[in-house]
Amino acid sequence: MDLEYFPFDVKPFLEKKAQPVFILKDLNPSFRYWVPTSLSPFSFINAKAPSSGVRIPVFAVASDPSAVGLAPASLLFSLGIENALMIVRELEIRQGISSSNIVSASIVISNDCHIVGKKCRAYFGIALGVKNDEN
Repeated sequence: MDLEYFPFDVKPFLEKKAQPVFILKDLNPSFRYWVPTSLSPFSFINAKAPSSGVRIPVFAVASDPSAVGLAPASLLFSLGIENALMIVRELEIRQGISSSNIVSASIVISNDCHIVGKKCRAYFGIALGVKNDEN
């Protein structure tokens, strides 16, 4: 699986109290991109070239590092892994796409995190590329 990372500044969105959104451009014409639009309950949209881009919602993950005995960075990293695994699983359940057919992941991640009370908060989004002939 090919992985691409895109650092993202969420501050302008947060200042406007708007859902952060990243636009993935230069789509591979042989892929269909699946993007979660909600994490609870899970829902997905899909897009493919010649679309001008894929709109990737950027979601917040937050937790109290002292509650689990991890450093803030370690906790946020583990939350990211947990969410990515759930997204892949839900894509298979809801859309019938096997994880073995996912060939790329475009990962949007905030370039900083925020402390809100005792909680650490970071932001991420993901688009999963699946070969067009597989879906």
